[in-house]
Amino acid sequence: MRSLPLQFEARYSELLCTIGGESELTVKRIAVSVAVLRELLSAKVIGPFQGFLQKLTGDILEAVYSNEVCTSPIASVANVDCLEKVPYFDIAARRSVEVDRLNEENSALRSKVTELEDEVSRLKALGQQKYQPNELESRVLELEYKLKMTSDDLNACKLDHSNLVVEKSRDLSRLEHEVESWKRNSTQVSNKLQDLEGKRRYLKHLHQKFTGLRTQTEGSGKKEAFDDFTKLTKQLCLLQNAVMDEYESLLEGTSTEKIPNLRHSFVGDISIVQKELHALMSALNSFPGKGEEIKELGLLQEHQYIESEVSAKSEHGDKVFNSERIWSRYRKYAEDVDSIPRYQRNFDLPKLSRLVRNILQAKYKAKESANPDDDTQDEFLEDFFYTYLEDIYGLKTTVVHVAFDILSSLKSHYNKEEATVRLFVGLMSGTIDDTLWMYVMQFRSITSIVPLANQIHFEKLLSSLYPGATVTSIDGIIQQYQSKYVQYTKKSVNEFLLRYILSGQELRIQKWQRVLTMKDPEQNGFLEQDAFEDVALSISPKIQRREAAKLFVSAAEHFQSTVLEIDRLAQMAAVLEVSLVVKSIKAEYELISS
Repeated sequence: MRSLPLQFEARYSELLCTIGGESELTVKRIAVSVAVLRELLSAKVIGPFQGFLQKLTGDILEAVYSNEVCTSPIASVANVDCLEKVPYFDIAARRSVEVDRLNEENSALRSKVTELEDEVSRLKALGQQKYQPNELESRVLELEYKLKMTSDDLNACKLDHSNLVVEKSRDLSRLEHEVESWKRNSTQVSNKLQDLEGKRRYLKHLHQKFTGLRTQTEGSGKKEAFDDFTKLTKQLCLLQNAVMDEYESLLEGTSTEKIPNLRHSFVGDISIVQKELHALMSALNSFPGKGEEIKELGLLQEHQYIESEVSAKSEHGDKVFNSERIWSRYRKYAEDVDSIPRYQRNFDLPKLSRLVRNILQAKYKAKESANPDDDTQDEFLEDFFYTYLEDIYGLKTTVVHVAFDILSSLKSHYNKEEATVRLFVGLMSGTIDDTLWMYVMQFRSITSIVPLANQIHFEKLLSSLYPGATVTSIDGIIQQYQSKYVQYTKKSVNEFLLRYILSGQELRIQKWQRVLTMKDPEQNGFLEQDAFEDVALSISPKIQRREAAKLFVSAAEHFQSTVLEIDRLAQMAAVLEVSLVVKSIKAEYELISS
């Protein structure tokens, strides 16, 4: 099997053959170089390929820069002596030549005008009428017109030349930043590879050490062996958390298509650690009379933690944090998983918020990509939560660990000013319906494509989201925003809209609460499926009965009831209505973009 450098050299030659083996530097050849460079960078083995990377970078830079910018900082990075011109440099050169030519013609025309004026003066002085005055004046006017046109062409050429110089400077700056980014990425990849290699060596060392120590467990009372085992258990528990932290960090900068390979490597590493921890725990438990010392290791006692959380419910009630529902679902998922000794990971608020947003976004993408004609009911978030973690972490034992760390961290940060965390807790505990989450995500699908840099943008967004709303209502929402935030950014607008929806004062949901209440003659706060579908069809002719039925049936089956609360049905009606608004706004922006 060929070495990696030879594989990439062969890959470069293969791609050149596909474009006809061009020897001259062309756009196609540049494209080949860029493609190979990206594959090389994606391979995360940049060290041995530094020279070849410089060759590819040289091709790209050779196609971009002209001789006049060889002395720029980027020229020393590229390590090239002579660089080809890109089309706009050629255009600039041709424009410069054109300007010189027009200047020469301008001077020549002025000389001819001067000669003609001198000739007229001379003829008048001699009293001769060699030329008719009208003919001469026409000739002068013609020359003046040509002179004016030449002057206009000259000004146009100067403007084009100025624009090309600005464009050249802008592209030069952009490419310099890109090269610096390549260098930083190269360094980061090298560092991460070194860290991973170091952890693998450390893991191998611990495995060998444990294998040697395992032979000393025959009999009992060997304090030295017990101390070695406890020390090794602590080291492996720390390593287990470090491997998981490293994997989660790598996931943040990895494209979707690369995740399976990264997950495969992670599962292999974490499986070895967990296997050794399981054996270590068995070995520690084989020492008689060491129960208290084992407890002093500070290992996580999940069952005791969960029992304390569930029993503490009476202190603050279900309205704050429905721990019983959350942990009962967790215990059901984890009941067939062997316990592995470990230290609990407490996520800080930024990391917890990032994990929660990733889960919510993944569920929204799954729903959006689903076949609309499929009557299969969507997973509720409390079930999708585990489906998502299985897809990311692969190993069920690890999923149980990560799920526990997320759920316990949710409890720690629930009362802080983070609306996304509160939404997630509500969805997991059943106090907030999945329909409300869908409503929030539809809003965010719009804020992701519209500009949001000032109050005018925000006001336009609100007018689009709430067509038909009064100016007073829109101004009221803007005033609420300004009381909380100073600047307008996508992040702050998303956070505000989520808080606004969770507050129970959102315009559209309130409207449907009033409409549905009028459909409730007994005023008991519940409606059956037929009544809800009739209301849903009144939203728009584009709403199909099967869409409304699917929402109702999904919630009814989940909550095991044939009727649903009006508040929950108002959220469903709002989702159906806003889906039409979202389609309209997206169509408008797609038209503007095209």
